[in-house]
Amino acid sequence: MSGFFSQFFSRINSSMQSQISGIARITSKITNLTNSALQKIQSKITRNIKVLTSKPKSKKDYWRIFGIYFAKRFVVVGVLSVGAVIFIFYSIVFPRCEGYLWYAKLLISNGKAQQFTGKKVKLYDIDKKLIYQGEMSSGKPKGFGIQYDLNGNLKYKGNFDLGKYSGTGELFDSLGNLKYSGSFQNNKYSGMGQLFNTSGKITYIGEFDGGIRSGKGTEYDPKSGVKKYYGEFADDKYEGRGVLYSPGGEIISYEGDFKNGMFDGNGKKYSSGHLVYSGAFKNGKYSGSGILYDASSGNILYSGDFEEGVYSGNGKLYDKNTFDLLYEGEFAKGMKNGAGILYDKLGISVFNGDFKNDGIDFVSHFGKSEDDIREKFGTENKRINSGEKIIFLYTSIDSVLIFGKDKKGKNAFECAIIGKKFDFMGIRDSSSTKRCSILGQPYSSTHLELNQIQRDSFSILNLSSIYSNTLKSDKYTFENYFIRTFFAPDEQTVEAIEIGKS
Repeated sequence: MSGFFSQFFSRINSSMQSQISGIARITSKITNLTNSALQKIQSKITRNIKVLTSKPKSKKDYWRIFGIYFAKRFVVVGVLSVGAVIFIFYSIVFPRCEGYLWYAKLLISNGKAQQFTGKKVKLYDIDKKLIYQGEMSSGKPKGFGIQYDLNGNLKYKGNFDLGKYSGTGELFDSLGNLKYSGSFQNNKYSGMGQLFNTSGKITYIGEFDGGIRSGKGTEYDPKSGVKKYYGEFADDKYEGRGVLYSPGGEIISYEGDFKNGMFDGNGKKYSSGHLVYSGAFKNGKYSGSGILYDASSGNILYSGDFEEGVYSGNGKLYDKNTFDLLYEGEFAKGMKNGAGILYDKLGISVFNGDFKNDGIDFVSHFGKSEDDIREKFGTENKRINSGEKIIFLYTSIDSVLIFGKDKKGKNAFECAIIGKKFDFMGIRDSSSTKRCSILGQPYSSTHLELNQIQRDSFSILNLSSIYSNTLKSDKYTFENYFIRTFFAPDEQTVEAIEIGKS
């Protein structure tokens, strides 16, 4: 059995060796033929090159072209050279020079435009309208360029970075008017720049941040072009220290602190170049400690505390004509309210006590004795008897204080009449409308026949020349007192004011 398998495998082996030998012979023939062909080609090329590079010896080495003989060598070399130049130009030089030596004209929808890099590029939209001209990198404007809107109007001229305005540039409106010139970052005004209106006048020169005015700058009036404000900005509003100018642009209107576009902090306010206030502000109004000045003379009119633009707190009030001290004490809502001292023109105290609604609070002294009154008002200038009443004259406040008997039979203060030289609650020279705003509607308006105490009071107040026994009178009533105004014969001018117990 083993002999059978041995003989079987021997035959298989012999057959395989025979086939392998056949394959080898075929491969050898193919190799020989290939080598022979290559040798012939190489020989022909060598021969042709030799012919082309050798000096022409006979007529057959020339070609006749248009009656002119050209060496075959020259023609072939020339054609190959021109072909090589054309190939190199279009495959290497042209792509590299396009956008550098001449403008590359690209459609924005073209894939080439989305990757293009060059110094000279003209980019068109799908309607073939020019929308950008300048430098590009990786398909985005970078470097200097000019942008146009869809109507072909100039929109921006300046520097770009990754397709956004960055660096110095100029931005134009839809009509082609320059509206900003300066620095950009991320498409927004950033750094130093200038704003223009549609007339071409500068409205602002200064710093920007995030597209809005922020930092130091100068604002100009958009109509006249004169300087309006110089100082600090934040969030496009006056913020920090600054100077505000009058409409003429030359005279300072305000200098000091600003917040959210309004006077806030410490500052000085001027009128026609003259200082009228120096002190604290809040939300555009006097608030805190400050001084009011007379614009023409520079003398102090008020020194003290303010709130919401009016006197409030402690302060000193001066006469607006003589600038002498009139009052020092407490104020509320712009009026004398609370404890205070009233002075005459010689600076002598004429009243030291309580005030209400800008006038002496006579009502709070009702029922007081003569000594109590002297303690607050000082010694009377004259004392007269009128029937059962006693009248104290105080010439410094042009007033008389009237005393009657109280329940205990003692003299007690019960009424005051003020002459025409001393104001009370701001109603002396007021119109009927203003009096109503201060006192309300009158309880009664009539022609009043004067009683004896009123006639005597008018007499010692030197009002006898303007009164008759009957005068027009308006009476205003309150919870526990009344105020009566007496009019001159013209029935318009308030000549005397009476304050009495209801």
